[in-house]
Amino acid sequence: MDSTRFDEFTKALATRTSRRQALKTLAATTVGGIFGLSWVGHADARLCRDLGQNCSSNAECCSSYCPNTTYQCACAPGLTGCNGTCTNTNTDSNNCGKCGNVCTSGQICVNGTCTNTNTDSNNCGKCGNVCTSGQICVNGTCQCPSGTTLCGGTCKSSTCGHGQFFNYSTCSCQCQTVCNGQCCPAGCCYQDCYTCNCNFFGCSVCCTNAYCHC
Repeated sequence: MDSTRFDEFTKALATRTSRRQALKTLAATTVGGIFGLSWVGHADARLCRDLGQNCSSNAECCSSYCPNTTYQCACAPGLTGCNGTCTNTNTDSNNCGKCGNVCTSGQICVNGTCTNTNTDSNNCGKCGNVCTSGQICVNGTCQCPSGTTLCGGTCKSSTCGHGQFFNYSTCSCQCQTVCNGQCCPAGCCYQDCYTCNCNFFGCSVCCTNAYCHC
C-alpha cells in the first residue's frame, strides 16, 4: 500500500466516517495494489524481444539468441521459427520438416519426416531401431516375413516341399528320405516283387503308395 492511499485510509478512520466507509477504503486500496503488481509482472514478462526485433545481446531476446551478424533476435542454430516460436523441425510432430506440417495420429517426426514406428523398418518401435537381415517391422517389432525364419542371421525360406523339413543346421529344406539320390516323400520301396521289372533285389525307388512298383 503506497503512502497516499495509507493516508486516505487513516483519515477515514480519524473522522466520523462509518466503519463501512473505512472498510470500503481499505478494499479499494488493496485491489489497487494487487492490480499494480500484476501489471508490473506482465510488463516484466514482455521485456524480451520477439524474433526479428533489434537486439544487442542474447538476454534481450525471447529466443535467447542475438547473432552478432544481424543484431536481430533469431532462433539458435538448428531451430526454426514457426509462428514466432523456435522449434526443431526434425522432431516436432506439429512442424515436421517444415512449419505447419502436422503428423497424423500414430506417427512421430523422425529427421523431419512423419513415420509410424509400428511399421517403419528404419525406426521400428523407437527412433533409430533398424530391422536387419531381411526382417520387417510388424507392430513395432522386427521379424522375418511370413514363410521365412531367422537362421544364421538372415531370413531364410522355411516353406519346404512335401516330405521335406527345414534343417536349422544348414538353414535349408532337406528330404526326410533320400532314395538313390532322389527325394522320396513317402519313403523308399525296395523292389523285390516279381511284378516289377527291376533288377532282382537290387533296385530301390520312391514309393507313391503302399505297394511296390517301378
